[in-house]
Amino acid sequence: MYIKLTTNNTPIQTIRNRASAYPKHLADDMVRVLNTQFGAVSPAPIGAPPARKSGALARSIVAVRVDAYRWRVVVGADYARFLEFGTKRMRARPFFLRGFEAVKMNPPKLG
Repeated sequence: MYIKLTTNNTPIQTIRNRASAYPKHLADDMVRVLNTQFGAVSPAPIGAPPARKSGALARSIVAVRVDAYRWRVVVGADYARFLEFGTKRMRARPFFLRGFEAVKMNPPKLG
């Protein structure tokens, strides 16, 4: 007696496709949140996010694909680290870690 088992792989493939799309959604959401984190007052109060003056910092925030399942959010402006962590003459005006925490607390939903 022989038993032939057949499986329907469509649900598994659907899950794989959604799983591979999620990191991009997460990175795009992080970029969107970071672009809304900027303040309106310049110079920004200590501990508040920096103000959007020219928009160069906001335009330099991009999501870069590392491999099939990993994306990296990169800030291309060379002065971003000074704003995020401060210097010995300027207090920090963090924006990146706040954006990360906001996305971590409210991750995007898969649609």
